[in-house]
Amino acid sequence: KDLIQICEEINGIGISVAHSGTFIGVLLDSNSANFNFQKTTCLKKIKKIKHDVSIFYALNYDKS
Repeated sequence: KDLIQICEEINGIGISVAHSGTFIGVLLDSNSANFNFQKTTCLKKIKKIKHDVSIFYALNYDKS
């Protein structure tokens, strides 16, 4: 519930849940003009809930 609210506040793409809830994350578009603001704001907000926060990056695939 908290991560959904954070995602909505920063205009993230969505939420990802893996390993039966062991990993829960906010999805961001690294090509977005607001990416750095979103990432920084998201980290600050999540660290208020849980201090152990990791960042994972995915490869972008351009079909052109």
